[in-house]
Amino acid sequence: MAAWSEGIPLEEIKFIRKHLGGTVNDVLLTAAAGALNRYLQSCGEAGFCLDLRVAVPMNLRPEGQESDLGNRMGAVFLALPVGVGQPGDRLQEIGRRMDDRKGSLEGPVFFVLLNALGWVPAGLAKTLVS
Repeated sequence: MAAWSEGIPLEEIKFIRKHLGGTVNDVLLTAAAGALNRYLQSCGEAGFCLDLRVAVPMNLRPEGQESDLGNRMGAVFLALPVGVGQPGDRLQEIGRRMDDRKGSLEGPVFFVLLNALGWVPAGLAKTLVS
């Protein structure tokens, strides 16, 4: 199943981030978790204690190298707090969880493993990923 919504102007996301804290990604993850919470409730499911694990892209570029060419992206696995009902509380919890993940080696390890997949034969890479 897939669902789409109307686009949200980036300036609105930045306004929320500026006034409530967090990052643009934190605000977007907060909105996604809230949407999942409402969807589960509409289906009669109890999402109040649910954490959904998601992979979140993470910039690994050192400060000052933002304009360099090439990708330096890793990813971290985040337990998205779908069960936290209040958006402000959810945003704070996502920010706290992301800060914990950013301080780990998870993002750089993901980057190294992803790059290593580019060096193995296509058949083996497909087997490893699936």
